Amino acid sequence: MAQDNGSKVAIAAFDYSAAFDTISPSALLDKLQWMEIGAHTLIGSYMKADLPEKVCKTASNLAGLGVFLYADDTSVTVEATTWDDVKAATRALEEDMVEYSRDNALHLNVEKTQILHLKNPQTIGTLGLLGVEIDRNGAFGTHHANVLNELRRRTGAIRRLASVLPRGKLLNEIARALVIGKLNVCAWVTRRSQGYQDQSRREPGAGDNAAVQVILNDLARTLNGVRRSDRIRASDLLDRCGLPT
Repeated sequence: MAQDNGSKVAIAAFDYSAAFDTISPSALLDKLQWMEIGAHTLIGSYMKADLPEKVCKTASNLAGLGVFLYADDTSVTVEATTWDDVKAATRALEEDMVEYSRDNALHLNVEKTQILHLKNPQTIGTLGLLGVEIDRNGAFGTHHANVLNELRRRTGAIRRLASVLPRGKLLNEIARALVIGKLNVCAWVTRRSQGYQDQSRREPGAGDNAAVQVILNDLARTLNGVRRSDRIRASDLLDRCGLPT
């Protein structure tokens, strides 16, 4: 609720050594009953029947019942308007806990103190993993668009090289390394996920494959020094420079 109101919240967790051995049984029983663990339960009955007012059992004797879990550790919630205020309040709280423990003959394991900052999870539009981008619907549309843009950029670089380098084996090898090499490592995923029902945003398939082929066809024309208006079959141009269909 504090987070909903815009407050910053942290939880400070403290660990005690053998705290159950030094706590008042009556105080612990009151705490258990306040937590709706009444005397009718196994734990409550054990506390009332076997623990005198001024005598404590060791935690090891109660391990099977789990009673010591209620006395060994404690946590405090810190709330403030800014994270700097939260940090300052947490530091003051730690100092108070150390002083309280010292005054009450309790051993606080200061090195085990943990601070947990509660924050709303950050949301992102896409997730990048091993060079693949996946959107919130588990589709690869963004990834495909990025790959197509990169292929167009590399094809443009080959076109500029073709204006200064002679066409032939060397230029063809450079083109295959830049463009086909990208396709070989880009994880080109085209299969639509099973059970994905949103047809308006489904994963691109044949359309993207066609877009890749258009890029390869234009690359073949560049390597062979022809234009689209020359109306030469793209498959023949691809064969000449060793590009795939």
